[in-house]
This record gives sequence, C-alpha cells and structure tokens, in this order.
Amino acid sequence: MSADNICDVCLKIIDPAKPWVHEKCGKALEADQFKHVEDYAVLKKVIEKYSDPNQKIQEIKRDELASKPGLIILNNRVVALSLVKCNLTKFPLEVCNLIHLRELHLSNNEIPDIPDEIKNLTLLKELYLDSNKLTAINPNIQFMNRLIKINLNNNELTEIAKELLLVTGLEQLDIDQNKLTKIPDEIGNLWVLNHASLKGNTIEEIPETLLQINHLGELFLTPNEELRNKYPELELKEDGRVYTYQLQNHFRQKKQ
Repeated sequence: MSADNICDVCLKIIDPAKPWVHEKCGKALEADQFKHVEDYAVLKKVIEKYSDPNQKIQEIKRDELASKPGLIILNNRVVALSLVKCNLTKFPLEVCNLIHLRELHLSNNEIPDIPDEIKNLTLLKELYLDSNKLTAINPNIQFMNRLIKINLNNNELTEIAKELLLVTGLEQLDIDQNKLTKIPDEIGNLWVLNHASLKGNTIEEIPETLLQINHLGELFLTPNEELRNKYPELELKEDGRVYTYQLQNHFRQKKQ
C-alpha cells in the first residue's frame, strides 16, 4: 500500500476516490484539498470549525452561494465564501482574515452583531447578512470602501447607521423587515445608489436629500397611513415603489 493512501492524521487507509471523506479526520482532509490556496491556514480553520457531514464547505458556483455553504477560489485566493444556514450564533471571526474576499454570505443564521474586525475585509464588494438577529451595524463598516451591495433584510435594526452611509460607492441597499422609522438625511451621501428597499418598516418621513442621488432608480417603502397622509403626491401602491419624479413634485410643491 502506497504511503500516499495512508492518512497522516489517523494512519488509516484513504479512499482515493473520496480523499476528503474520512472516518475520523474528515474535516482535516476536506481542508487539505485547498492546500494550494494562498489563505490556506485561515481557510483550514474555517472548514474545521464550521463544516459538518451534511453541509461540507467545498467549491461551488456563484449562483449557489446564497443557498448553501461553499466557496469560490480565483488565482489561488478565496474570493467568495458562503456560510449560510450554518446555525451560527456569532459572526465567524476567522472569516475576517480572508482578506481577498469579494463576496460574503452569512444569511439565515442567528448572528447578533458585526465585529470590529470587519474592517479587515477592504476588498469586499457584496455582504449578505439577511435573516439574522442584528440590532446594530458596527461603525467600522465605514472602512469597507469597495462595498457596493449589502443585504440586511429580516433583522432587528432600529436605525440605519450613519457610518454605513459613508460608504459612498454603495449601489444596492436592502434593509427590508427591520424596525426602522426614519431614513437619515445622510443617505444623500450615497450618490451612486441605484436601489434602496426598506419595505416592512414603519418609515414616517422621507428626506429631501434622496433627490441628491441622481441614479436612484428603485426605492421601495411599505405604504402606511403616515406616509400616505404626509406624501399624497407619491400615490403609494401596494408594491411600495416610489418614483423619483413623484418625490420631486412633493418637495417642489412644499416649497411653493
């Protein structure tokens, strides 16, 4: 028997057809298939800690990232990682050391907060933290200058952190089904924002600074009596879509 077929952890025979599946040290072998990756030491910790027999962390396609755990490797670097539906009760700190990440999916867990170390992910472009238990957004989010898309749907946020509104390259903002009552004036800083959805919140006022966003093509708010009475020009429909020209008409008439 070749030494290559013997596990150097438990000294048992490895099935050459499935080298990552092993009776006693499967997670170690699962990680070993990524030894060529630049971030191998960090990735190994992530796999050993968060992978299980029913949800193995392995290479998947980009359109699968939202639905199951996995990763994408490009040029020997981990550029996308998904730990969705992994029963996480806190943000996995090890992930913040995967500094080449462009896309991170942590949806459908029970994460209560975002750690300070999030600032390490300076190359991150897309962050998905929907369906967790977030009550606030860490101020260090402001240092993620390349972030263009963030999904915070189905959490317990009571306000939109002003630090998030300093990420001026943000193009898509989803904060549906939270506990928001206000849109901060600072949202006007997001001058390239083209999509903002805040459905399922009790928004009581719409700031005029939204009109500073020239590319805002989609704004969604859940219609409520307060909004309908205060902004009759918007003609709010059940789908919650608000059109920019309607906002312009409202504030124009308000100044007359």
